[in-house]
Amino acid sequence: MAKKTVKKKNTKAVNAKEKQKFLRVITVLLIICLSLVAIGFACLGVSQALFTKNDHLLLRRIEFKGMSPGRTKAMLKYLKLTLNKDNLFTIDIADIRKNIEKISYIKSASVYRVLPDTLKINITQRVPLAYLFKYASKWVVDEDSVVLNRRSCMKVKYSLPVIKGFDCQTIKAGEKLPALGQAIK
Repeated sequence: MAKKTVKKKNTKAVNAKEKQKFLRVITVLLIICLSLVAIGFACLGVSQALFTKNDHLLLRRIEFKGMSPGRTKAMLKYLKLTLNKDNLFTIDIADIRKNIEKISYIKSASVYRVLPDTLKINITQRVPLAYLFKYASKWVVDEDSVVLNRRSCMKVKYSLPVIKGFDCQTIKAGEKLPALGQAIK
């Protein structure tokens, strides 16, 4: 009987030591997790202090290259940018580029920040190559067979040829008409 009580005491002592080890491991893991969370919040705070909440990095200028100056106000309104209010680092420049390239008369765009307060936007416009249906038509087409509204695309100072004889019921600006590829070539 004495041997049984000694065994019970030994197993109780071993279980107590294992519980202490387990609690130490849990405590260390908890401290590590809390430290990582604290470091994450510190990084977020530093990031905001240096970039997104910094008044020195407010958008004060937007420079457009490759676009007529008369369209800059309309483009600012379209992009929903506000001078002296938006921060350069809160602006999603990839999203701005995608939105600009959705415009039918724009072929490509690049957008980048110039510190401390400037956003530069380089635009490549589509060049009309021919009228559709008749001379001085509302619709023109570029080298990629993309239909453009003549009033919204760049002004061409020379006479354009006219493409006739194709069947198209409805035309929308920005629509690509592959059937015109041969005529454009």
